Amino acid sequence: MGSGHSHKTDKDRYLAVLKINFLMFIAELAVGLYSGSLAMLSDSFHLFLDTLAPLISYLSEFKFFGLSEDRIKKTVTQVSISLFFIVAGVIIWEAVSRIINPPELKINFWFFLVAIIGLIGNIYSFLILKKEEGEDYSIIRKLLSRHMLADAGGSIVVILGAIGIAVWNLNVLDPILSIILAVFIILAPFIH
Repeated sequence: MGSGHSHKTDKDRYLAVLKINFLMFIAELAVGLYSGSLAMLSDSFHLFLDTLAPLISYLSEFKFFGLSEDRIKKTVTQVSISLFFIVAGVIIWEAVSRIINPPELKINFWFFLVAIIGLIGNIYSFLILKKEEGEDYSIIRKLLSRHMLADAGGSIVVILGAIGIAVWNLNVLDPILSIILAVFIILAPFIH
């Protein structure tokens, strides 16, 4: 796996990350709905944000309505951060009700396969976005890169939780881990 060398501009990087995250979002959404896992659904919603963030970042590279590039990038950053809080709030709301009455989950081979591919995709996206020696590093790219790294941590949480559920049948782990993922979503833009 190469890093950002084949991606010469931020536009190229954002587009590559957008494609990776969109495919992972669809896969995790399907497996999350099938399995009933809020943790997997949470990670898929997180990936949805990861799809929106590079899309918005990609669009920020173009001039709109005569706005300065700096103004567009600041607005994009504010919109992205706001979306993280909204999605995290919805996840926490649903998780609390599931802690009281945890549903039966279908954790199988496909669940683990998609979760592991999601982890690999997050790491690869981070490598695409990370700063190369001697290059400029925009605030949007920096935030998105950190978010990918935090998302890799979220994928690890999903995998470990699924192991606990599959081995010990502890379905209550799923909503608890979903709250942890929601915290990841909130903190991701602020990780230094």
